Amino acid sequence: MTKVITPDFHFIFETNKYSVPWTLVSLAVTIRINASLLRAYYQEKLVATHERSYLKNKVFTNSKNQEGLLSRKPGARDQDMERVKAVKHLGDGVSQYYESLKVSSRSLRVEISRLLALSTIYGSSDLDKACLELLKDGIIGIDNLERYLRIEKVQIKNPEPLKFNREKLNRVIPPIDLHSYDELIKIQQTKQGDDDGD
Repeated sequence: MTKVITPDFHFIFETNKYSVPWTLVSLAVTIRINASLLRAYYQEKLVATHERSYLKNKVFTNSKNQEGLLSRKPGARDQDMERVKAVKHLGDGVSQYYESLKVSSRSLRVEISRLLALSTIYGSSDLDKACLELLKDGIIGIDNLERYLRIEKVQIKNPEPLKFNREKLNRVIPPIDLHSYDELIKIQQTKQGDDDGD
């Protein structure tokens, strides 16, 4: 099932509220449920796990989901300003990317929400590097940024080769050099040319 994260960074399931990282506010996450656990995924990455409760109207908040949340100053009413500050603290590349967004026709609210979500999934360091790389080519847009990060992660994390219990099955077959066969073909072609000439 899919749930949109509320402004207090929770989703509701069977009258109970469960937290996810605050950077996912207003985004849709996929919830997978079994008899004992609830798992929340954003873009196929696990972002939160909670024990399932059969009580009613309870709130379950993991303190880790609040990490990095800037505390509001008394009287501050604009939640968007907090999110902008959080984006600017992700690194110089992200900050430059944000400044480029301000002069574009893109929705700042959507871009900021997804930037914060990407920082949760890929880490602020990788996000910062990705922003700098895209800005070098004059590319902006959260979809482009997310695509770049996915491709980079796929290239970085190649799976380990499969290992079998029987060592005999783990042997690597050396590559075959086909150049020797090319030489044999050339010799045969030369012989046929000589036979045809006689």
